[in-house]
This record gives sequence, C-alpha cells and structure tokens, in this order.
Amino acid sequence: MDGYPSSLQRYWMTEEEDDDNTNFLVDDDDDAGGLTYNHLLQAESSRPRRRSDAPPKVIRPRDLPSGHRQIKSDYFVPNPVYNDKQFVEGTMHRHLFKHIKEAIKNQDNYFKKKCDATGKEGLLALQKCVAAIRILAYGVPADVVDEYVRIGESTARKALHRFCRTVIDVFDENYLRPPNATDVARLLQEGENRGFLGMLGSIDCMQWEWRNCPTA
Repeated sequence: MDGYPSSLQRYWMTEEEDDDNTNFLVDDDDDAGGLTYNHLLQAESSRPRRRSDAPPKVIRPRDLPSGHRQIKSDYFVPNPVYNDKQFVEGTMHRHLFKHIKEAIKNQDNYFKKKCDATGKEGLLALQKCVAAIRILAYGVPADVVDEYVRIGESTARKALHRFCRTVIDVFDENYLRPPNATDVARLLQEGENRGFLGMLGSIDCMQWEWRNCPTA
C-alpha cells in the first residue's frame, strides 16, 4: 500500500477496521445457537455507520401545471403578456425556441410528457426548455428559475444537461460543424454587402473604427 495515496490508505484501513468490528464467525467448538437473532441485531446496530451531514430532502408542493400555464400565458398565446423582444431579453425569437423544443422533444424521451406512479403529471417540455434557456441566457444558478418555472434545482440542472446534449445531437451536423467553402463564401458576401470587406466573423472587423463606440 506504500505506492498508493494516503487518502486511499486511510479509506482501506477504515474499511478493514469496520470489517473487524462486524466479524460474527465462531469457532467450530462454540455453540451455533449462541448467535441468536437478538445478538446479531445488537452487533449490527453497534456497527459504525457513515452518514451524510446533508439535511433530509424536502418535497415542496410546487403545483407544476401552474408553471406551464404561466409560461404559456406570458409568451405562447395569441395575445401574450410579453412580446418577442422580451422573450429571454431578445436573445432568441419565440418561433426559433419552439422549433428547438419540438426537435429535442422528438429526440429525447426525457422531454416528453410523463406521469408518476400516482398519476400526477410531471414537468412538460416547455418548462424544462425554458429553465435551460434562462440558465444559459442569464448565466444564473439552477435554483433561480424555480419560482417562475416551478422546477427544482436538481431537476433544472438535469434539464440543462439533457437540453445541451440533445441540441448537439440534433443540430450538430447542420449548425455546429466547421464552415465549408460555401459557408465561407456566403459569410464573406454578407460582410461585403454591409461594408466590411473580407469579414468572416465579428472578430475580423476589430480594426474598423466605429463612430458610435462608447468611451469612458
């Protein structure tokens, strides 16, 4: 064990000590009837246990359907409360968001409607996708979206992970690949039409002086 880290050595030594404390084997000469159920139960209860210091999980009655109704009435009804520019602070149009939501729902069953063993309806794809988009757009922790979306912190983290992974699986071939010759020609032409010759991306126009550039 000399070649292993000290933390692993301490772990193995603790495991060996625990095993020594719970050795209930008796010699052949002893009476096997001496190890009664009560003796075993007492020995097991005295065995050192590793318990987490984390508080017990609290199940909150979040009323999940109300979160879905709130999002729908705010953004996805004929006369929504907020317009397209106010959806995720204008970082994404609603029609694009709906296209992404439907695509990942068809790709990953995690985003499809499900009910638990009691028949209670779980979170819908709209809630999981809105939570993931808000975390990405605003750079906020997972627990911030709970009050609006009605989604727990751990579920929001999982939704974010599955959202990103599924977006890569669905859109990688068309949108996340390196640009080909056709893409480069199109981007250069768009830049030229806007007055920026030879601009492939925004980093390529850093040498251009912007008349309205804010100064300290």
